[in-house]
Amino acid sequence: MNAGRDRGVQVGDLFVVERPGKAVVDPETGDTLGHEPVAIAKLRVQYAAPHYARTYAMEVLEGVPVQIKDRVARWSGEAVGRVPAPAVMGIEVEEPRRAAGEGDKIFTEEKRRKGDIVGDFEVEGEVIDYDFGDVDGDGMPELVALEERRIAVYRISAGAPEEIWQEKLRGYQFVALELYDADADGKAEIYVGQKHGNTGRTDVYRHQDGHVVKRGEIKGVFVRQNGGALYAQRYGFGKPFAGPIMEIKYDIAANVVTKIRDLKDGPYNVLGMGIGASRMAYLDHNDRLTITDRTGQMIWRGTNPLGGSTQDLVSGNGREKVKLQKKIMFEDFDGSGGEDLLVVKNELNPFWGFVGPFGGNKYKNGKFVIYTDRPGGWDVLKETREFEGYVSDYEYARVGGPNKQLSVCLVTPAGREKFKSRIIVVREL
Repeated sequence: MNAGRDRGVQVGDLFVVERPGKAVVDPETGDTLGHEPVAIAKLRVQYAAPHYARTYAMEVLEGVPVQIKDRVARWSGEAVGRVPAPAVMGIEVEEPRRAAGEGDKIFTEEKRRKGDIVGDFEVEGEVIDYDFGDVDGDGMPELVALEERRIAVYRISAGAPEEIWQEKLRGYQFVALELYDADADGKAEIYVGQKHGNTGRTDVYRHQDGHVVKRGEIKGVFVRQNGGALYAQRYGFGKPFAGPIMEIKYDIAANVVTKIRDLKDGPYNVLGMGIGASRMAYLDHNDRLTITDRTGQMIWRGTNPLGGSTQDLVSGNGREKVKLQKKIMFEDFDGSGGEDLLVVKNELNPFWGFVGPFGGNKYKNGKFVIYTDRPGGWDVLKETREFEGYVSDYEYARVGGPNKQLSVCLVTPAGREKFKSRIIVVREL
């Protein structure tokens, strides 16, 4: 439902689903004045967020299945008990700036299952980086966000995301966060990368009784976790994430780092990379895609980052209109057993060039595009709907259930004030 907590819709509110019934005729003129509304079901709001709400059927009044084109209005009668095996459905408001009311359409969960938002919240301040992982050993992954001066941990479930604990951090300029269980004890360590002048380091923290305790420090590198392995990247050209990449092993008890190997042919200036079962992929600062094997031996490198049929995943419709987000990921999205690529495209904000950064982010309205490797090049497998705002980061993990769900972090500037970060969790693509 495009009307939530801030628009008058609360958990527990009742609505009635109506369908046009018999025609109402003016006895004097014979003109049709409309149709009598027939109530066919009552709904109760189960979860409300600023941009949608999930409801369930309280009672089917006429024994008629609810359809997508049916209308909804607020219920004025008394509440009734929940029926067994209720039908899950939602309400879609045509005018998003008002609460749900007469004339709004409903949709069924089956029609909106994939891509449906299951969590939505804002963070005061900029989320620098975040990740999913089980940091407290309860068997369920938490969302851990690195903000300007603190770490915040959220529990994501069917209801509103809940901040379960937070910890202020001391350090220099924070630039990255990763979660990785180095000692395989069921609790992921928190790796926080920070920049200091022309060098950097990664501090390693553990969760303990609602707090984070520093357990070690990896000097000179920023740590990344991907594909079940741990990687480190040094400073390069005076910038973080611009040096060569190496695979490492970290002994947290002894605070000792062992280099396993340098990745061959790995490009510099890598802001993000994807690790698959047998392949790795990089996007460099020129949006040029490189695919290697797990040792870093190059398999394929794009040569035309600004266009071309087989390069569309690198450039979209050209640098002037579309910007690729740097993170990419391998996943079998079509069930074929192969590895597809997931990337993010952000549309250019047309007002940014005229008024500078005060016109908002340079890119806006991001969407997810999945490509599959076929003879002759990469073809688009599917695209998601656009998300309103700049998609700056994403994570893909199991959250609150057996299905994989995608967490999308949208960062929208608030004029000259500090950034606000909005994190949205949606169902699998």
